[in-house]
Amino acid sequence: QIKRSDLRLVSAVEWMDWGEFLLDQTWAADYFWIRLANNGSDFGRWACNYAGACGVKQFTNARGNGTYAGVRRSYPDAQLIEDFVEGARDHVNIAKATVLLFDLNLRLLVRQRGAAVLKDPHVSEYLFAMFNASPDKVLMAIARAQRAKSADWIVQLPRVDRRLVETQQYILKYRFLRDEYPVDSFLAMIPHQ
Repeated sequence: QIKRSDLRLVSAVEWMDWGEFLLDQTWAADYFWIRLANNGSDFGRWACNYAGACGVKQFTNARGNGTYAGVRRSYPDAQLIEDFVEGARDHVNIAKATVLLFDLNLRLLVRQRGAAVLKDPHVSEYLFAMFNASPDKVLMAIARAQRAKSADWIVQLPRVDRRLVETQQYILKYRFLRDEYPVDSFLAMIPHQ
């Protein structure tokens, strides 16, 4: 149920600047792919933001209780790198952690919303939102949207928590990449190592 095509968009959604995206969506996406192609395995490797999110996928540590630690605890057989900073810097390791986090969140969605959620046309959006924000708050926004019969579920995100405006922006960038941007043709131009 987790789409491979979605997983390759996580870094792009993370790294596309919202201001640049508002000015020119295509340019913002092009700029991400160009930086990725130019920097290869060093892209995002040394980056940590004010909230302590690190690496190309911007996982958090929160003194050992962040997203990365939760994934490691939930999937010990995956043998993710124990040290958070090193694990976040290693592109293969953090890609593995991303797949596992999507799986963990998909299991939570099914547990909370039932198996019918797998047929919901927004399931990928829910997973992206859960990657960016608290899964509990995303679940509250989904429930609120269904009760309000909202035309677009993401309008409920800031109503749950005003800090979820960033998650709303996250989903809008994902929708653009998924629906309008020619990711496949752009990736075809990048030489593989």
